[in-house]
Amino acid sequence: MASANGVTKSNYAGLPGGMRHTNVTSPFVHTRLTNGMTYYLVVTAVDASGRESRESVEASATPFLNPPPTLILLSPAEGETVKAGSTITIRADTTNNVRGASVRFTINGVVQPPNQALPYVRQFMVSLGISTLTIEVVATDYIGRTASATRTVAIVP
Repeated sequence: MASANGVTKSNYAGLPGGMRHTNVTSPFVHTRLTNGMTYYLVVTAVDASGRESRESVEASATPFLNPPPTLILLSPAEGETVKAGSTITIRADTTNNVRGASVRFTINGVVQPPNQALPYVRQFMVSLGISTLTIEVVATDYIGRTASATRTVAIVP
């Protein structure tokens, strides 16, 4: 593997960032790479008798830092009041380069079933006799990172 293209098993050491990994198993995870830098690699296999295969076609990969999701609670809006006994629509969206795997709404402490796909929407009937509604939304991406948002909405009779 090297950070310059044209890598082969015979020239890797002379290329920038050139290194050779031996005795690895699949899947192999390479750590300590630089985000945004393209790396080039070829792969060979060694059988039980020690015979090495021809090298693969050169491949490239560019690692990048993937931040946790950003969560936006779209509705109800900040400062909005809601009428007791009405049905409201709670909407959220996530942004990052990996879509959220799920969004979970908790309404006045009651956890709702998760939404697994867009749109992240939950209909909710507002109870009579309450003065506020607290909405918490948690987005979880495909590798377990989370983001959350909370909003308290005033309820009018």
